Amino acid sequence: MQACRVETSLGGQTLSLETGKLAKQAHGAVVVQFGDTVILVAAVEGEVDEGRDFFPLQVDYREKTYAAGKFPGGFIKREGRPTTKEILTSRLIDRPIRPLFPSNYLNEVQVMAATLSADRENDPDILCMIGASAALHVSHIPFLQPTGSIRIGRVNNEFLVLPTHSQMESSDLDLIVAGTRDAITMIEGFAREMTEDSMASAIMFAHEQIIKVIDLVEELRHKAGLETKVLPQPAPENPAFTYLREKHGSEFRELKLTSGKHARAEKIKEFKERVFKELAPEGGEPKFPREKISSALGALEEKVVRDLIMEGKRIDGRTPKDLRAISCEVGFCPEPTAQRCSPAVKPRHSSLPLSAPAVMSSVLRAWWKSTARSSCWITTSRRSAWASAGRFAAPAGVKSVTEHWPSAASRPSFLALRSFRTQSASFLTSWNRTAQAAWQVFAAAPWH
Repeated sequence: MQACRVETSLGGQTLSLETGKLAKQAHGAVVVQFGDTVILVAAVEGEVDEGRDFFPLQVDYREKTYAAGKFPGGFIKREGRPTTKEILTSRLIDRPIRPLFPSNYLNEVQVMAATLSADRENDPDILCMIGASAALHVSHIPFLQPTGSIRIGRVNNEFLVLPTHSQMESSDLDLIVAGTRDAITMIEGFAREMTEDSMASAIMFAHEQIIKVIDLVEELRHKAGLETKVLPQPAPENPAFTYLREKHGSEFRELKLTSGKHARAEKIKEFKERVFKELAPEGGEPKFPREKISSALGALEEKVVRDLIMEGKRIDGRTPKDLRAISCEVGFCPEPTAQRCSPAVKPRHSSLPLSAPAVMSSVLRAWWKSTARSSCWITTSRRSAWASAGRFAAPAGVKSVTEHWPSAASRPSFLALRSFRTQSASFLTSWNRTAQAAWQVFAAAPWH
């Protein structure tokens, strides 16, 4: 493969892809640069394992402090396990590419991404998603078609392509979209009370930018002197699946429409045991190998569930507009204290979530006195031990409210559950429907 570089303009800056210079022993490696942020993504294929019945794709993203010209401080001088940001970025890279491998391709594939340079304005996550698609496309690995990824923001009703961290501070939209030339494959993000038409326009605008990215990826392969990628033939249909679909398809569909989670699971279990006894009896001649039967049952379940969804039905027979009974209960635990509020319970069918809010009293009390406003933080994470003890799990790197907002006039009043973005962390909490019930206990709390 010859070294080459391609580039295009996106969002007023230059996006460039380069291959053939770094990580030459990898089956595919691409350096992506946007602004002064540079990342390297390498893709490697493992050996064939005849006994494997799953696709072991591993995606890993790591960012080191050297990329920003810093080194770890404090007591621990070394960088350890992946941070939350690195884990979430790895998932972002994984989701658009995983479905685009052939169903009968079971070789191990590793996609490794690393930040080489960070300018603290352009986020590396989207660049890693683009780099993963490009690295797989320039390799011999059977990747069905390249994907493109983009982040869209909106400031003053104008869409921004790959907005910087500074622009995101005033943006009312943070939308990540990935897709192929013909379709959208992943949407993730949040907005501040945006209309459906505006969101649809943002998605369509994002797809236009995705096509530009895909054109760049395909140009990179062409410039590298690589021939058109030859994809393997699709696997022949499992004969056990054809047999089950024709003989037991209608029966399995009726079982899937059984009302009640446990009753439905029990009937499905009995059906599968009966199928195995019929097609692979103990001590008898099996009609199909057991692994083929297991695969066929999974494929049959996937087809039946998909057909029901396309018909507007759920697996228990409900339509998309049918809602199960739901209720809320407050005051579930003893009387609230100055540090701990009484939890709220919101039963829904067999799920029973519990929200236990807590306040950092020493800080917030001083805040209330200085600002004369009713304010609170709510955590909806799984740090139940903190909330149960009446303690508040502060965001990493933030010691107190007064330290983050020195001026009383600049301190926001958290009367709504929203995520405020800062350069250091996502400062508040993610939205959780169970927190709605928790709001009902605040008016009567003694610290209010």
